Amino acid sequence: MYLRCPTCEWSQDDYWDDHYNPITCVTDWLDDLLHRDLDEMIPADGPHTPAVSVRELLARAFEHEAAAIRQMKYWTREDAKANEFRCPVCGGFCLED
Repeated sequence: MYLRCPTCEWSQDDYWDDHYNPITCVTDWLDDLLHRDLDEMIPADGPHTPAVSVRELLARAFEHEAAAIRQMKYWTREDAKANEFRCPVCGGFCLED
């Protein structure tokens, strides 16, 4: 579930659980990348996504998930429900997508 506030810019991409969380998002494909040369280039994925090294891809993945953890207010759906799905920034009601 994606949780977002229609009033302000706050959003949260999913809740935390044992099988799906920012850590498992990286570790699910980490084994594939760690058996490669860190300086190996991953080919471009279309005209707007340039080639990138395995090292850079790993760094970006960790940075993305770290940002998700910093942004996360509600660890579980029950936490959000207990707070009436209120936005932690503006107090408005959040929407689940």
